[in-house]
Amino acid sequence: MRIYDDLPEWLLYDVDEVEALQFPETLPEFPQTTSEPETIAHVLSIARKHLENDVQADALRARAKELVAKAQRRDKDNERLKDHIVFLMGQAAIKKVKDEEFTISVATRAGTIEVEDLDKLPIAFVRIKREANKLDLNAHFKSTGEIPEGCNIGEDKKYVTIRSK
Repeated sequence: MRIYDDLPEWLLYDVDEVEALQFPETLPEFPQTTSEPETIAHVLSIARKHLENDVQADALRARAKELVAKAQRRDKDNERLKDHIVFLMGQAAIKKVKDEEFTISVATRAGTIEVEDLDKLPIAFVRIKREANKLDLNAHFKSTGEIPEGCNIGEDKKYVTIRSK
């Protein structure tokens, strides 16, 4: 039994679809080509597969966005339902409701400090995050050729651009 067998049918369909996809851990061995026409044909077939993967990934991302939006709406609905429970139990001065299925209780949590103006806080209560400014470092390197202390040049990396018409 899967842990999500009790999900609605429309969501189970999506889960089953995703489970059906196969994602190989490694790419298959590429055949050794001996001639330029064979190499070109092979590169074009790889580019077609790349385009197909792009289209499928875009569709999956779009569906994931839809599902995230649905989940967020459900979360928001649940918050409203909880607020309504608090209101009803408060109105009737009930602290706890218990039956065979649920135990529902209302408690009060102490308020927490909310920062209204970060600039007015004492420095002891402000975190400062240190990180390298890579944009300025790269601009400095390109204009002067100088590599600042504490830096080095990474290895060049080849990349492929595939454009479809």
